[in-house]
Amino acid sequence: ATNKGVEFVYAARIFQPPVQTASPTHALTNNFIGDEFGEYKQLAMRFTKDQATVGMKVGLTRARSYPVTARLTAYSSTTPGTGQVAEATLNLGSSPTPITQNLSVTAPSGNIRSVVLALIGPAAGNAEYETIDDLTFSSVGPPCVSDTASPTVQMIKPATNGTVSYTPHI
Repeated sequence: ATNKGVEFVYAARIFQPPVQTASPTHALTNNFIGDEFGEYKQLAMRFTKDQATVGMKVGLTRARSYPVTARLTAYSSTTPGTGQVAEATLNLGSSPTPITQNLSVTAPSGNIRSVVLALIGPAAGNAEYETIDDLTFSSVGPPCVSDTASPTVQMIKPATNGTVSYTPHI
C-alpha cells in the first residue's frame, strides 16, 4: 500500500478471520494478540495525494452483547482527526458478519487526506477491533516511503569461534 500512496498510521496486521471476506481469505485488522485494551485503538490511514472517495469492506469478527456501528470519518489533513470533511456509518449488528459490507466516504471537493475507521457501540466503553478488506481510493499517489537503499545484515553473535544451531521452519 505504501507504494500506492497509502500509509497505515497505527499498527495493523493481515490475518485470516473466522468470517467470510470480500477477497478470500484474509483481511486487515488492528487486533493484536495480548494487546490489552487494543479495541479502543482505531484504524487510521493517510494518503500522499488528495482523494475524492475512500471505501472499504467492513464486518464484525465476533459476537458482542451490544450493536456495533462502523463509522468512517474523512479528514482534509494528513493528521487523522483534523479537518473533518465527510462521515459515513453502517450498522453491523451484534453477531459476526462477513467482511463484505461497503462503507465509503466522498468529499465533493476531493480533499480527503486521511480517514479513521471506528467500530463502536451505543455506550461509552463499547468498542470493537476494526477489520477491513478491499481498501479502495480514487487516486494513486506517490510512495509514502522513498527508501531505495539495499538492505544489509550484520551478524554480531555468536562471537569469534562460537557456534550456531538452527533448525529451519517453514
